[in-house]
Amino acid sequence: MKHDCIFVLGLPGSGKGTQAKRLAEKLGYFYFEMGEILRHVAADHTPLGGTVRRAMEHGDLLQDEDIVEILKLHMRHLEEGQGMIFDGVPRRVGQGQFMLDYLRNDLKHRDFGTIVINIPPELCETRIASRAAQEHRADDTPEAVRIRVKQQMATLGEVLALLENNSTVYQIDGTPSIDEVEKSIHAALGIV
Repeated sequence: MKHDCIFVLGLPGSGKGTQAKRLAEKLGYFYFEMGEILRHVAADHTPLGGTVRRAMEHGDLLQDEDIVEILKLHMRHLEEGQGMIFDGVPRRVGQGQFMLDYLRNDLKHRDFGTIVINIPPELCETRIASRAAQEHRADDTPEAVRIRVKQQMATLGEVLALLENNSTVYQIDGTPSIDEVEKSIHAALGIV
């Protein structure tokens, strides 16, 4: 496995969180789950917490400056040279450029990979409804999911263009079973 830093992207319900977590465990990499971090920030009684909470309740993407502020707070605890898996971030070009610069300059990462887990947009709602029933997440209402899918589809192309110029991109079919998707990821990355 040549990449010392991997971004895992996909629409809501694509399985990116499950696959990113499994991959981090397999490789012994640090797992950076943006959604979980945002849920913790949203629970804080701070101006930023309120901004994050409102955005999540409505399914809106946060502004780049808010995400960058959160990234700065959480990425400063990462160790130089430590393998990392980023789940669900970057979602916009500004976030991606900040992350690439920080990872290269401050944490000395040199070899980036990007895994894009693809599912049809109509499958997002079905999968999220199932997850919402199990996990009771406040940001998984049908309306919030529709908004998130629409916004993420609009920004994913620009983010991918940035990452294609700075990393090796692997397109993965996210419609088969969890185990089959994991096998596809391992095959793409050359993991045995």
